[in-house]
Amino acid sequence: MNKTIIVADDVEVNRSILCEIFKNDYKTVEASTGKEVMDILIKDNSIAIVLLDIKMPDGDGLYVLEQMKKLGFLQRIPVIFITGSSNVDIEKEGFDLGVTEIISKPINSIRLKKRVENTILLYEAKNQTEARARKLSEKLQKMSSNHD
Repeated sequence: MNKTIIVADDVEVNRSILCEIFKNDYKTVEASTGKEVMDILIKDNSIAIVLLDIKMPDGDGLYVLEQMKKLGFLQRIPVIFITGSSNVDIEKEGFDLGVTEIISKPINSIRLKKRVENTILLYEAKNQTEARARKLSEKLQKMSSNHD
C-alpha cells in the first residue's frame, strides 16, 4: 500500500466518507483547502491521484488544477473532480485544464473505486512508457554523437 490518494474537500464528513472507501487499498491524505493540496503535492512523492472538490477555500479546484499544470504535476498525477455541482462551464474549464474525470455526488463507492484504480493504472503505464521513451532517445543521441 505505497500509493497515496489526496482527498481534498472542505467538508470533513465528505473527506471521511472518501477515506473510508479507500482505506483498505491506499494510504489517504486529507486536505481541506487548495493550498493544503499544493503543500502535500510539493512534499509527498508518493501521490498516485488527487480526488478534488471544486468548491474549497484558499484555492478552489480550478486553482489547484492551474497550479498543478504550471508546476508539471498534471503530467504524472491524475485528478478526479468530485462535486455536487452540475455547472457545465466549470466542468468544461476543469477538462480544459486537465482533470481526468468528474464524478458527481452522491458517490457510488463501487464506481468510484474502479475509476480511481483504472486511472492510476493508466497513468502508471503512461509514465513508464514516457520514461522508457526518454531513455531510448538518450541512448540514440549518445550513439549518434559517438559516430560524429
